[in-house]
Amino acid sequence: MSAALLRALEPEAEPGNEACAAISARATARIRRRRRLRLAGYAAASAGLLTIAGAVAVVGGSEPGDDQAGAGADTPAAQASQPGTGVIYAEELLSGAASRIRVSDSAPDRQAAVACRETTEPDSAAPCRALWVGDLPLLAVDPDETLMTLHATDHLVRVDIRWTVRNVGYRPLLLDRGDLMVGLVTDPDRVTEATTVADETYRGVSLWADDRERLALNLDRSSLERLEPGSAMRGWATFTAEAPAADAAADPLWDLAAGATGGTLTVQVGIPHSRQADPLTADVIAEASLTVDEFAHAIAADHLMASFRPRERGEAAGAGRQAALLCDVPKGMRSSTFENYNIPYQARQVACDPGWVDGLLLADTGTSELRAGTPADTLVWDVTNVSGQTVQLSRLQVLIEPDPDGLRARGDGLTLLGTAVVTPSSAWLPNGRRTAWLTNVFYDYPLLAGATIGGRDRLFPGMLSSDTIVDTDEIVGSLADGGRATAIAAVPFLDDPSRVLLLETPLDPLITPALTASPSP
Repeated sequence: MSAALLRALEPEAEPGNEACAAISARATARIRRRRRLRLAGYAAASAGLLTIAGAVAVVGGSEPGDDQAGAGADTPAAQASQPGTGVIYAEELLSGAASRIRVSDSAPDRQAAVACRETTEPDSAAPCRALWVGDLPLLAVDPDETLMTLHATDHLVRVDIRWTVRNVGYRPLLLDRGDLMVGLVTDPDRVTEATTVADETYRGVSLWADDRERLALNLDRSSLERLEPGSAMRGWATFTAEAPAADAAADPLWDLAAGATGGTLTVQVGIPHSRQADPLTADVIAEASLTVDEFAHAIAADHLMASFRPRERGEAAGAGRQAALLCDVPKGMRSSTFENYNIPYQARQVACDPGWVDGLLLADTGTSELRAGTPADTLVWDVTNVSGQTVQLSRLQVLIEPDPDGLRARGDGLTLLGTAVVTPSSAWLPNGRRTAWLTNVFYDYPLLAGATIGGRDRLFPGMLSSDTIVDTDEIVGSLADGGRATAIAAVPFLDDPSRVLLLETPLDPLITPALTASPSP
């Protein structure tokens, strides 16, 4: 069985070694505790399915005396783990496992995995026995739905990976995110000594600890997710590295950023045991890898600031430049640079420095439209990335100004009309600065070259979205009488949450039947 197989693959213990008995006892207690944690989430559902579970067990041909109580649809139960049917569990994979060797192995048409005997700490991976399991591959990284973006400055490299692994087999899988680790390595066939893990990510030369063992996380926690054939699990991993000191070796990320080396992405995720498994059976972690041919080099605010220069009110946009606002973020609203969903929600208007940056980045598609509706009209707009590169965005909004080239009237300010930012007059201040609406909610969105993004802003009456009463008819009517709608796209700095750069894209006059219809006779 699986326990015997793993024991055969491992070095034999010395006879009479009392430490072996102690290790075995600790392992038994740990594994039983881990499985109790894994099954705790199913307890409530299982209580209401006792009768059904028994019927299913009979139909499935369970032997008399099997423990059939509490078997839910995803509960690791014996009848769901019969070879060739139902959900695949770890003991089934181990029963037919084969040893996996570092460089002398030609990859068979099977699933790469590791088998771990001991738990690890969250900040350090440990060597586990490398195996081939299953009759066919079970998990694969989906290259069409995995996006890798790279940001590089003279002092920082940041790689963001939005990964997708897909069940490519013909049976359901129950995966354990508790053992999730995402690795980015530069020489996948070498042996490494580095074991440091940060936020479930590993970067280095390789994951091989020696010719027969690979590094993995095997944590004493569980978070189960069922994957049907063809369905996918998704996640996001971030890797950062500062510039090396003069006498220090460079982080592998710098070689990737410079194009001096390629990379390999590896996603590791656990596969749990059924309740009937031998408690001494090793834990199984599946591996899915993808060769990184290239990264999408993304533009962040750091890159644009080199060409930032002041902009005057009423100054017309020239060819090859983008209007922008450089804003200081209030201290209470600073957080992760790229993505954050802070609660409680905060929003306020701030005064920003208007300017230009070289190169047109976002352009209006010319399809903006005000659609009549109930209980409020909807402003539909889109902009396209025309820069030729990926642009890193963290927030989108639209600003409506009845007097876009004038000055803000006394007492006026920015507020929300539904999800649109509006003002009764202008966002320009007498001191030459320009007001903008900032919030502590932002997200990570790399806009690929040629891609289009936009908004569907419903213009609810003021009191439904802010504490300021807004004359909806006046704001909407201004769009047909010299007013302007402007798309605002926030571009973050790589490692500076105290500032943000807002790109402004004026939208063409709206296509609005209500505003362009001929007057009735």
